[in-house]
Amino acid sequence: MWTLGFDTTAGVVTAALLDGETVAFKYSCKSSTSHSTTLLPAIEDMLRKAEISVKDLGLISCSAGPGSFTGVRIGTSTAKGLAAPHDIPCVGVSSLEAMAYMFGSTEGIVCPALNARRGNVYTALFRSDGKGNVTRLTPDDLVAISGLGEFAAQTDGTITVTGDANDEVLASLTDAGLDAVIAPVGYELPSGFGAALAGRKKYLEADDKSAFTAKALMPIYLRKSQAERELDKTGYKA
Repeated sequence: MWTLGFDTTAGVVTAALLDGETVAFKYSCKSSTSHSTTLLPAIEDMLRKAEISVKDLGLISCSAGPGSFTGVRIGTSTAKGLAAPHDIPCVGVSSLEAMAYMFGSTEGIVCPALNARRGNVYTALFRSDGKGNVTRLTPDDLVAISGLGEFAAQTDGTITVTGDANDEVLASLTDAGLDAVIAPVGYELPSGFGAALAGRKKYLEADDKSAFTAKALMPIYLRKSQAERELDKTGYKA
């Protein structure tokens, strides 16, 4: 089964094409232009090199958030647009879970964290058994960086920190007396490869695969957008 996975929730556009469990192609680009101008050409290039078309895909998996509101919308709308015309199964996975799946071959605790501004991060905790199985320990949450020690206090062993706020997260955890290290270079950002792995497992293990449709795919937001927060300040009620 061909699986297309991608992530647009942070500052880097990443995508991957899997043939079964084998990585056929991977793509990563940090660009000053909109993710919408980068993602589709990357997908088209990977499909062309694999000598397949969109209709040959068995599954499309995207990171559906949390993360940049614009990035989340671009990713989910792209997945819907590709999947709907061909009735391709479509999976939305947590961007944090996709990051954790990059550590499937390493045993230990993983703490993905994405900058949510104002001293906060989107984060969650996962445990990897080193055999490709990643277990969620906490729900995705919006947490103050200063409160990460309390958030992760119940874990045991070394915590691998990954994301775009590594230094601040590491400092908060170590200041709280926890054993933490930063992920190796190449594993520190959101991942289309991780999204493909997480989505593929989610889909294959599901009893009701008919639920994975383009229509059912929804963004994952952990807080209101800036525009919504500003509107709330006015007291306006629709």
